[in-house]
Amino acid sequence: MLKEKWIWPKNDTFEKDSYAEFIGKFTANPQEKVEIHIACDSVYNVEINGELAAFGACADYPHRKVYDSVDITAYCKTDNDVKITVWYIGEGSSTYKIGDRGLAFKICQGENVLIRSSEEILSRKNINYKNGYAKMITSQLGISYLYDNTVENNLAYEKSEVRKEEFVAYPRGRKNCVLKGRVPVKIRKIEDGYQIEWEKEAVGFLELDVVSPKAQKLTIAYGEHIEMGGRVIHQLDSRDFSVEFIAKAGENTFRNAFRRLAGRYLEIKCETELEIRYVGLNEVIYPQKIKDRKFSDPLLQKIYDTCVHTLVCCMHDHYEDCPWREQAFYTMDSRNRMLCGYYAFEGTEYQESNLALIADGLRAENLLDICYPSEKKYAIPFFSLIFPIQLYEYSVYGNNRALVESLIPTARRILDGFRERIDQTGLIPALKGHWNFYEWTDGSSALNECGGVEQPLHYDLILNCAYVYACDIFEKLTGEKTDTSAIKRAIYENFYDAERGLYKLCLSGEAKFSKLGNAYAALIGLDTEGFVERMMSDDVIDVSLSMRAFYYDALLKADENYKTYILEDIKTRYKRMLDAGATTFWETEDGWDDFAHSGSLCHGWSALPVYYLLLFGINED
Repeated sequence: MLKEKWIWPKNDTFEKDSYAEFIGKFTANPQEKVEIHIACDSVYNVEINGELAAFGACADYPHRKVYDSVDITAYCKTDNDVKITVWYIGEGSSTYKIGDRGLAFKICQGENVLIRSSEEILSRKNINYKNGYAKMITSQLGISYLYDNTVENNLAYEKSEVRKEEFVAYPRGRKNCVLKGRVPVKIRKIEDGYQIEWEKEAVGFLELDVVSPKAQKLTIAYGEHIEMGGRVIHQLDSRDFSVEFIAKAGENTFRNAFRRLAGRYLEIKCETELEIRYVGLNEVIYPQKIKDRKFSDPLLQKIYDTCVHTLVCCMHDHYEDCPWREQAFYTMDSRNRMLCGYYAFEGTEYQESNLALIADGLRAENLLDICYPSEKKYAIPFFSLIFPIQLYEYSVYGNNRALVESLIPTARRILDGFRERIDQTGLIPALKGHWNFYEWTDGSSALNECGGVEQPLHYDLILNCAYVYACDIFEKLTGEKTDTSAIKRAIYENFYDAERGLYKLCLSGEAKFSKLGNAYAALIGLDTEGFVERMMSDDVIDVSLSMRAFYYDALLKADENYKTYILEDIKTRYKRMLDAGATTFWETEDGWDDFAHSGSLCHGWSALPVYYLLLFGINED
């Protein structure tokens, strides 16, 4: 554990979007390993002797803070200067839960502490960033920034305020992200500035190296695609995909190592022309070894490689649904990525740290948060039922049994919570006050009910089947059997449509039939003769990219010969995206045009072919 003083500059009046600097000196033996152990709220940069040596977002919960351990030996000499800049977000989102601003750290050489957080550490506000600005990118991702390079920070450093005498944090259990280097770019002059493009989707920190003839404000927009008219459209309703930089007259070099940007395009809007040496992203990656996989079919090879790149773009402080719009960590999304990761990458420490973070998001009502960490008040009940599946799959592919045992109580509480909600109908009603989402298809998104407390009582097929399926998986994990015969009988009696020979999605409203809903029914043994063929019919609502694993698994449960169908289905759907120019795979098959032109073109849940291609061993050399 890290037990150090929790410090902050004195007299900071900003309640959110606040930047602070801390400086100190230490002596080290440059021939021996030097590490920094660091925690903060919310994001930190560590410079050793003027070089960026470590960075990271402390993506955790206020009730259980974690710390990073980073090897900084390469940046150290005998006498060293350390500067730590902390960005306190203070504005809740799907990626951040509001905590107490502060920093705790120690730099060690073996057992010897070279410097640590205390009132003796000098600190001050960083006033190059516009403190208190809190300009929102999206409600999921959080806030942007404005950096003023014309400002010279002449504020005096003072001794720090100790906000907690003994702050306690726990080890995060994964490596820190690293800089891969600048993405090669092409630059075009446009009417009011410049457009920058790179070859494929990338995620990283903005870097500028420009010469400006005068002081001027640059608005830098970013995106994944070019709209009609050839522009990056960065303002979508209340969302604003841009950051701001006020250039001074002359040379300007800048890197923001707090907020990752993602996409394939930048646009700089400026008042007068610039001399551009470089504008683009310094790519940020999680340092994980990719397994070398070869396929004799060129199309399958391209699908596989693009899936892996999609996964890489969605792994940083934790799993991310999409690096452009949200960077949020959902249980369902991460289940697909964890499963693919067992086949695509060496080691399982990343899955382990993410499973632990999910468990930290268990609510008193025995539901998981919608994201981890998150300030959102509502959950997605269906996604809570994915956690036992994730934990079981880790038990198959991972080797940390102690972790599994520590997380089994979380899975048990989730299942107990749903069991207690079974009412007089023998079914679990959709949960009021929460988002009863299953997938982005007709009848399964419930977007109009998102977080609403006045939802009418209704019952959903997928939620009830998912509970039974999760109980079955939990039995595989623990040997603990749950008698689900009564709820299975209630599902059949209430949802089964004898005329169609299929299960309808909901007991109220127009009867709708989906492949996902009926795949779940098949997975829990509620299929009948000819069921799979009826489920596969074109007039049944298709299953989305995110949920095709359950559909494929239901087919394979019925007949292993469906492998051929699954392979052709993967080829057809993913070739369509590749032919449209995809360099990562999309959130839905409608691409950017979905969700009023805000569909993500890089979504980790769509990398599922990695799992099925390697599970089948198809054409692998």
